[in-house]
Amino acid sequence: MNLDQRCPYTGAPLEVVSTENGDYRVQGAYDPAQWFDTEGELVAAVSMRGGAPRTYKVLKCPYTGKKITPVLNERLGKWQASGAWSPNRVYSCPWALKYDVSIRNGVKPSFSRERPAITLTEREHLPDNPVSDLGHIGDQAMERIEELIG
Repeated sequence: MNLDQRCPYTGAPLEVVSTENGDYRVQGAYDPAQWFDTEGELVAAVSMRGGAPRTYKVLKCPYTGKKITPVLNERLGKWQASGAWSPNRVYSCPWALKYDVSIRNGVKPSFSRERPAITLTEREHLPDNPVSDLGHIGDQAMERIEELIG
């Protein structure tokens, strides 16, 4: 499912793909949940917008609009962005995934997070007994079986 959206960090096109388990995830999105060796690398990565480097006084998540704080994991000696929403979650519903990755700066999209309702506009006329026309198929099958056993 094409999202007609681009990753707010890199500018790459986003697409919903099915996993081997039948769930859904977004392809093409930068994941701010990764680890960095330095605080500067982290700030540079989460400051990107549309693939271009930017400078911000306060780092904010381009999805939620919430503040991003660089946090050092002293045990690992690595930096991670706290407060950044990760688009690389797995969803059971592709519409919920499309909705969540379409949020920008905390502004929710105009469409629903739920699966679109299917509405019928016309009724097709069905015969009174739709199974009645299937009798000849059974007869043909029996004739073929008799030929085979012969």
